This record gives sequence, C-alpha cells and structure tokens, in this order.
Amino acid sequence: MSDSVFVDVIAQGHGDLGPAECRPVTAKLPEKSFEETAWILVPRPIRKREDPEPPR
Repeated sequence: MSDSVFVDVIAQGHGDLGPAECRPVTAKLPEKSFEETAWILVPRPIRKREDPEPPR
C-alpha cells in the first residue's frame, strides 16, 4: 500500500490491519525517476491447532 494510506489509515488504527503486520519497502521505477516508501502486509503465521489426544 502507499505510504499515505499506511500513515493516514493503518497507523491510526482504522481498518482491520495492524501496523505491526506491515513492513516498509522502497518502490523504485528508475526509468521514471520514481522512488517512494510503500508498505507490504506480512501476516502472522497461522498456528496449527494441536490435535487432541486420541481416546484411551
């Protein structure tokens, strides 16, 4: 997402994403002389629920 969306929405606690789930990256398009901070979502790992013990 763009830096402005992250700063104005996510970092302010709006929406379903938390700031801790996002990491900054640099988006570059050298042929257009473009370089800006962007944010990617890095979701928390899904923990596999432990299987219950089989009946004895």
